[in-house]
Amino acid sequence: MIKWIVALKYRADQPAEECRRYWTQQHGPMALELPGLKHYRQSHRVAGEDDFGNAPYDGFGSLWFEDEAAAKDALASPQMAAIRADADRFADPASKRQFLAREVVMRDAPEPDGALKLITFNYRKPGLSPRMFQDYWENQHGQLVLRNFAALGRYVQNHALLSAYDSGAEPDFDGVLEAWLTSLEAFHAMEGTPA
Repeated sequence: MIKWIVALKYRADQPAEECRRYWTQQHGPMALELPGLKHYRQSHRVAGEDDFGNAPYDGFGSLWFEDEAAAKDALASPQMAAIRADADRFADPASKRQFLAREVVMRDAPEPDGALKLITFNYRKPGLSPRMFQDYWENQHGQLVLRNFAALGRYVQNHALLSAYDSGAEPDFDGVLEAWLTSLEAFHAMEGTPA
């Protein structure tokens, strides 16, 4: 499965709740009209004391397609042109970051309603090739996380498609992590431990 992931920040000239409402109620249904779309999800940043991150995004959207060809067809469609134009009604155009990714499900577990999700936007270390980054993240670091963080339920890595690096290009992210927390308390309890 291939995902198109778009991270965004709300427009500064509108209240955040108004932007979120527009994204959910007006913009979201437009995405469901994309040709070849298999699944669509919005991930909204939490507010208040549960927000302990430092990413400059208010959320991100994920659109699933059967393969890279289907994703690229959808991205080139008139429907996508309309969706991109409409996004400027609630999202800061300069803040948007996007990339095509292959989903790597490291731990498949049910997603409880209302569960918090930890999201990280990742860049590879300078000098590390995209293949080396992906191999290490999946087969070394990912396995370490799975062995040591019981506070994570479902655990998914999204790796930039290798075609995104063709001719020396660089995608907006090398990867995005999605990890559903069994509880915020259990996650915080792991911080600062040797694991």
